[in-house]
Amino acid sequence: MRQPIKFNVNLISQFGKAIAAILVGSLLMNTAVMVIDFYLVGAPLRLSLETEMGAYALFSLLVYILWHKLKKAMLLACEKEIQCEKDRAVIESLQRITGLLAEHISVHNAQIVEWLEFKKQKGEQVSKRVEQASQKISIALCSLSEMAFVCPYTDNPSQYWSELEDAIKNNLEINEPVKESA
Repeated sequence: MRQPIKFNVNLISQFGKAIAAILVGSLLMNTAVMVIDFYLVGAPLRLSLETEMGAYALFSLLVYILWHKLKKAMLLACEKEIQCEKDRAVIESLQRITGLLAEHISVHNAQIVEWLEFKKQKGEQVSKRVEQASQKISIALCSLSEMAFVCPYTDNPSQYWSELEDAIKNNLEINEPVKESA
């Protein structure tokens, strides 16, 4: 995605060079005409020539200052765009990794749930500990997906993450061990 940035900078640079060339050409042409007129007419235009030259110098200084401000603004915009591209690449990579992990874990969790259902259908007693662990894995996968695919696009991700962390702790009851029923 760096190609559009270089294109924008080059385009503005070429545009700025064209404007500068037109400005310098106009100033030189006008100055040449004024100097020729000054030497042909003589003293009456002397004050006018000095005034116009001062105005041109002030105008040139203003164009120079504005050009440097534009250049700084473009560089800042490019830096921000590059940082956004880096952030987007990190988010997309983490989302791909999260998707792969979630797929891997959910396949194995599905096998556990399938085994639990098979045992229940046979009339055998299944371990509540395994059943609850499987449910907690499902909740954790849901939270992991939400963190990877929803959090980056919220208005205040840090607040959302802390709220999600609290919800995960409450839903998974991390501090309380699962008790085996008799």
